[in-house]
Amino acid sequence: MNAIRAVTRAGVAWGAAFVCLAWAPLAQADAIEDGFTDFSVCDAGFFRTLNRDAAAWSHIVPLEARGDRSWPRAPDRKPAGLNEVAFRTPADIGGMKAVSYFDEAADLGSAGLSYRWGFLVEGDVDAVYNRLGPLAYQGGRLRPSDAGGYARTEIKVLGFRWLPVDVPARTPPGYARTERALLIEPDGRRRNLTRVSCRLQGGVNAELLQEVRPDIDPADYPVQLRPALFDEVEVPPGVRASLDAARAGKDLWTPKFRKLRYTVAAKPSKHDSETTYTVEVEAQPDGLLRTRETYDPSFNVQRLGLAGLVPLKTRMNGLSDGRVLLVGGLAASLPASLPPGEDILLSTEQRDVPARSFADARQKTTTTCKVKAAYEASAILSSIPGRAIGLTCRSGDAGADTEERAFLEGLGLVISLGSRNESSGPGSVRIVRFEVER
Repeated sequence: MNAIRAVTRAGVAWGAAFVCLAWAPLAQADAIEDGFTDFSVCDAGFFRTLNRDAAAWSHIVPLEARGDRSWPRAPDRKPAGLNEVAFRTPADIGGMKAVSYFDEAADLGSAGLSYRWGFLVEGDVDAVYNRLGPLAYQGGRLRPSDAGGYARTEIKVLGFRWLPVDVPARTPPGYARTERALLIEPDGRRRNLTRVSCRLQGGVNAELLQEVRPDIDPADYPVQLRPALFDEVEVPPGVRASLDAARAGKDLWTPKFRKLRYTVAAKPSKHDSETTYTVEVEAQPDGLLRTRETYDPSFNVQRLGLAGLVPLKTRMNGLSDGRVLLVGGLAASLPASLPPGEDILLSTEQRDVPARSFADARQKTTTTCKVKAAYEASAILSSIPGRAIGLTCRSGDAGADTEERAFLEGLGLVISLGSRNESSGPGSVRIVRFEVER
């Protein structure tokens, strides 16, 4: 009898162990698919799910944790090959094999910031879409995208709630709004791999990252810039010295007014409608000009430079993150007079202050202005005094950008009269109002 009981107990124990062993893979598979569904919402819920189901996910990929959040950590978010974490074994999601997790970020300049995170999955785009689309949150809203894949998109404007839109924008949205999208797209670099990712781009700030990406350390949040930053950023002494040497003894480049204000009606290209903006210029005691261009109540540009020709620092307010573009290196050839055929040569190296997180923002620009004939400035607008001297200025390595300008001799100021770009065609500028305070 004792022997029978012992055998019976052993059978029960073995049966329970068998059930547990059989159940474990099923539980892990459910946890992986649940994690993918939560991931596809593209919010903080995914990172909390990873924390809750860490036992299942840790068999596939190492996780880091903070509080109630867990995540796979890529060595570097810059998109340069270090932003992926390979899985120990492929993760089965809806019958497809996910082989790695990626986490990348990029600074798009005036177009905003971009954050992408997600999975690399074996298979072509349509196969992955057909298997994973039904598992995705609001998968029925996935639509064909310009990138040759599928996207589910929302936008947020000025801090309001997320609003669904049919398709992602063709270009990044800039800082005025933010776009969030679930994307199923070709990898682009490797055949038979599909990127299934969440993308957050545009006006991404610390508050939004707290909402959507709680895995990101607060130390890595975008810099919040002060309104007074333009005045706080100093032009390097070496740049000032180069400019002073270039204009020494040349009264031509000295402003001959205290303040002025003018209104411009402009068409950036022949395909654009005409818009107006105002320019306010104030001469400084050191002979530099402080300028503010106001395009609408929410967007303006601050500048400091010489004669409207030589830039020293620039700040866009409203449609960018408000960094100051500062000239850190300057070479200038400024003639004492402007006879036809004379050249004005400028070479600048500019950088963003503060420096950007994900990209080297140094910009090198060479500009050559060819002097043309002089004429009465009243031909531009009757209220502009003195003579105007025509300038044709070309910037860029191949001279693709050409701008017609006028040097207003009676004021010591250069103004734009229109530009031409090889890709967008000619633009036009009309000065419709001009007021001078001596």
